[in-house]
Amino acid sequence: MPSINISAYRYFLAERKEIVLIAFFLIALVTLQHELPRFSDVQICYIPAGVKYITKWDLLVNFEHPPMAKYIIGLSYIFLKEVKIPSILFSIVTTVVFYYLVALIYESKSIAFYLTLLLASDTLFLATSSSSLLDVYMLTFLIIALYIGFGKLKKKSPRISTNILFGVFSGLAIACKLSALFFIVPFLILYILRLNTSIKNKLASLFTIVLIVTMVYVSSYTPLFINGYSLMDFLNLQYSMVSYHVARHSPTFYTIYNAFTRLFFKFTILRSYYLGHFIINVTEIKSEATTTIAEIPLEKAQFLGYKVTFYAGLGGLATLIFLPSLIALTYITCFKRDKYRKYIVLYEGMLILAVMSVFNAMLTISIAWYYYLSQTFLYMTIPVYVQAFFKENETYMCKLLKVLIVLNFISLILLGLGLASIDFYIKPY
Repeated sequence: MPSINISAYRYFLAERKEIVLIAFFLIALVTLQHELPRFSDVQICYIPAGVKYITKWDLLVNFEHPPMAKYIIGLSYIFLKEVKIPSILFSIVTTVVFYYLVALIYESKSIAFYLTLLLASDTLFLATSSSSLLDVYMLTFLIIALYIGFGKLKKKSPRISTNILFGVFSGLAIACKLSALFFIVPFLILYILRLNTSIKNKLASLFTIVLIVTMVYVSSYTPLFINGYSLMDFLNLQYSMVSYHVARHSPTFYTIYNAFTRLFFKFTILRSYYLGHFIINVTEIKSEATTTIAEIPLEKAQFLGYKVTFYAGLGGLATLIFLPSLIALTYITCFKRDKYRKYIVLYEGMLILAVMSVFNAMLTISIAWYYYLSQTFLYMTIPVYVQAFFKENETYMCKLLKVLIVLNFISLILLGLGLASIDFYIKPY
């Protein structure tokens, strides 16, 4: 019987860390499939919409989001009677590209491995990855575009093929969900400004990318035009879409404060009222408004106090280091440019993504998956914390990441125990 060369397998896995990451991601999904939160209230809208897009070419159903991701969801449901499979496959691609992106930025496969393992052990990332939310597909296309963009920032070469690829994947991300624009637009500005070429070539690159993005986005509405709708109808639909989101996402000081505390400290504080058999958690500073039932007369309700929710198992505990990491990245980018001249343009790109991640999270405090995208990009900033305040040493970075992985594993255990969140009330007297 031939002997098995164990050392050869170890060497193979050490060199192909992507396989280990994919295996861990899948094992975590299978193990926690019954404990992971379900976002079924929103998913249920996308499945029938996607089916109608494919079978009847009716893009006016669920018009508030672009159609690209819903095409994938619809095709999956028609042929597989299942919508989780493409979400998981896209999330695997996101995980692998995230690994390569981090390796590109920090020039270390070890840091990339531990940082990607940290992301893959985040319970919110796992929960969203097993859903049929549009954010899953948007993030996959967006992170591929960013990998192409960061690669070009590092080389500073104005190759036309790179511009086309960046434009295609950026267009696909926007065609899944408009919030991709928050990340693509500022990154594109940096992308163009940092090209090592003439102003004429920079403008040519900008024109090429914008043209490709526009073509990809408009092409995603092809069934609309086939059904006889005009360009003006398409523009009116875009206006209705933007108006819908502007009306729904109008941040106040109260929502911004809670989004900030949830993103960086894992808790929110909402005022709670008891009315009949209902407990209402108000998410606006105005006492007469709620996110769901604005017409409820809260003046007739009993004030229960302030509901404090700590998200123990939903989202990794390692997210508590996001704020110092963001401060460190800002400090290096603004005041240590000469010392980190080799990496500064990449750090500028990360800072843009981190700042826009905070902005994206502040659009809401009640929708968990809005933090899915934000957390993904903030995880990228963690090694900079070690560079700024400790030793600029790969070993120290990996040690920190190992400690944070343990914290995320504690979140996995808490989620397995049914402690996705812990609520308690504070009633002032």
